[in-house]
Amino acid sequence: MGLAAAGVMGIKLGVGDFVAGAVLLPQPGDVFLVTDCGKAKRVPADHFPRQGRYGLGVQVWKLMPKESIVGLA
Repeated sequence: MGLAAAGVMGIKLGVGDFVAGAVLLPQPGDVFLVTDCGKAKRVPADHFPRQGRYGLGVQVWKLMPKESIVGLA
């Protein structure tokens, strides 16, 4: 297997970073996020920048240390 067959990186993450979820939006709309504490947030899709391969992700919601996102649509 050559180097080209190894694939490409999809996203660049820093130390301690992780991907909470990913959604393909077929048309413009909103992204709906839910935390394990019952909080919810709706964000317009145009607030997310378009990126190519190996781009940095974006932080959508600054949560308290023990909270985490459990779902998105």
